[in-house]
Amino acid sequence: MEGSKRVSAKTPAVAEQIALLIAYEIFSEASKRYFGGTLTGKFVAGCGMGKSGGTQALAAPMNGAAFLGIDANSETIKQRVKSGYCDVMVNDLDEALRILKNAVRTREATSVGLVGNCADVIPAMAKRGAVPDLLVDQTTAHTSSAAQTEGLLELEKLGSKVFGWPDSPGTPVPRENTAKIGDAFAEFIRPRLAQGFAAIYCTGSTGQTADIRRIDLVIVELFPQDEPLARWTGLVQKRTRFQNPPARAYWLSREQRTQLNEAIVELAARGEFESRITVDEYHFNSVP
Repeated sequence: MEGSKRVSAKTPAVAEQIALLIAYEIFSEASKRYFGGTLTGKFVAGCGMGKSGGTQALAAPMNGAAFLGIDANSETIKQRVKSGYCDVMVNDLDEALRILKNAVRTREATSVGLVGNCADVIPAMAKRGAVPDLLVDQTTAHTSSAAQTEGLLELEKLGSKVFGWPDSPGTPVPRENTAKIGDAFAEFIRPRLAQGFAAIYCTGSTGQTADIRRIDLVIVELFPQDEPLARWTGLVQKRTRFQNPPARAYWLSREQRTQLNEAIVELAARGEFESRITVDEYHFNSVP
């Protein structure tokens, strides 16, 4: 890999990119399995909007969905709205459902952040018959809150596809909980890893966003037949802002990783980067 100093995956800019990529991949794989390859016209919900949980508010609409994110902390949702990850914040479940019902009808990709406790909101949704097509819980409450767990199971009985995913990239749902609700890691991420794919991230020096955009172009040039990769690259360019250091994450096969590394080394040798580029692989925690 080009560059000798590894940039930690815990660096905020890198961690955000990795979390968004994982959430996007989960929704993309779920759409293939259950919804014909797209979440357009689908109602998707998520519990928790902090850390990686908040990336669902962008990842779901990137896959075409009308998304409801639930978090008890209004400041957390405000930050997601400010960053452009979430479109609007509301305080009332009925208002959120009205917005999303219309978005589903018009097949609009959007996200609503609802200020509320998931242990209250999830049972209330089940009681109203407001059933998401897909629901991913990124809180820890589904392992300790009876009301939230019962609400999730009731929504599942009503037809929702329900999965848990702890609010930390790559940490699987505790095994004792998988008997209650599905494990998003086991269902959608582990099979991709078994196929030889990996999440890799590229970083440049502070302020050198042009270098990362050059890598985006390299990705498209190297793999013109990989439509999902091209789609991700275009969407993440359009929908996110660079932090420092600028970073980008991609899902790549073994062969693609080799080709990208060779291309970056060649471009660096020709002096086409303003900064030293580092490329590294994200290592998932506690992979079963």
